[in-house]
Amino acid sequence: MEHKQAVAIRIKELMKEKDFTEETLANATGLPTTRIKKTINCEYQAIKLDRVFVICRAFKISLLEFFSVPIFDEVDC
Repeated sequence: MEHKQAVAIRIKELMKEKDFTEETLANATGLPTTRIKKTINCEYQAIKLDRVFVICRAFKISLLEFFSVPIFDEVDC
């Protein structure tokens, strides 16, 4: 699995857990809704860490909490 796929899966999990829509997440991060959609649909070659950081802040979790789930054990390096 590519890292961008794992990130997208994790964001979707957190959106469901925190009852966020794409629009809610966009508003909470200040990122355009189109960027959120492209990120969770893996339409970028890669996702920047600063974008993940902003998303984590919106979910009120740390980067460590974001990446400390089994899905990232399946990422190809």
